[in-house]
Amino acid sequence: GNFVQKGCGMKKIWASWALVLLLAAPAIDQTGGFSGHGAEGRKAQVSEIKNLDDDNMVTLTGNILSKTGDEKYNFSDGTGTVTLEIDDDIFNNMTIDPNQRVEIYGEVDKGIISALEVDVKRINKIN
Repeated sequence: GNFVQKGCGMKKIWASWALVLLLAAPAIDQTGGFSGHGAEGRKAQVSEIKNLDDDNMVTLTGNILSKTGDEKYNFSDGTGTVTLEIDDDIFNNMTIDPNQRVEIYGEVDKGIISALEVDVKRINKIN
């Protein structure tokens, strides 16, 4: 005889919806995350990051000195300078001038063509 599986259609539909909801859920709230030891990346100085591997996460403290191009900024911590790439939305409506000390969290980006940069993921003013 023929093999017949009953009730299969509805299970597939519900499974599909469950998958859709599961995949959609992370897009709803992306404000949380881990905030303990290790979450800030390696606390580093500009003079050290040239020795770090590409894609290392670092935290730097210093000053944004100037804007050098589209989403490109010159940053110094007193040990050297590095180019930061900061997407406009990372500033989150903050106004930062060269006298404002900041803590930045970002990813070391050693491009084949471009020079060393830090792709900033978060920026905080230091009072």
